[in-house]
Amino acid sequence: MYPIPDTALSAKPRWSLRRQPLIWAVVVFFCDQATKFWAVGLSQPKDIIPGLLSLAPINNSAILFGLWHIPHLKLFTIVLSLLVVYLTLNLQKFIPPTQTLPQSDIGVPALKGGGRGEGDSQRYRRGMDFGIGLIWGGMMGNFTDRLISGFVFDFISLWRIPVFNLADAALTIGSGVIIWHLLFAQRGKEVVQ
Repeated sequence: MYPIPDTALSAKPRWSLRRQPLIWAVVVFFCDQATKFWAVGLSQPKDIIPGLLSLAPINNSAILFGLWHIPHLKLFTIVLSLLVVYLTLNLQKFIPPTQTLPQSDIGVPALKGGGRGEGDSQRYRRGMDFGIGLIWGGMMGNFTDRLISGFVFDFISLWRIPVFNLADAALTIGSGVIIWHLLFAQRGKEVVQ
């Protein structure tokens, strides 16, 4: 047998599919489907907090909160979903692995922009995984509705926001979490050599 070099054993793939986003995606998907199943039984709008929050079931055959009607919606949904999966899988390449950062002479992690340690890397990764999981779960919830029934069932009416569902909320919050992490949480992470 030929000996296997140590570097081959320790080499990590450029990116790997982590479990955390998948777990969040499954949780969001099942919660979304369960709330839709429950809300289908509503025969008429119901005020929860008058003027602020109500349950108003509608079948949304468009996209973007019912504002954009396009032909071949199922095909568009499939293409858009595949694009989202591709982009989020590529986004995972930029999530730093949890690792111990080099120590300075006094035992503090050596970072530009104020010494933060391994905990920040873990928080950053967890936040990104959470955002990606919310996007995948929301996408799967609406994708399932569109493929099975041709429309998305929306039922949450919040103030002046167009009627939405839990999948829409997950997509919006997940996108916000990812954007926040990319813009603000990444600062000060460069390791000083």
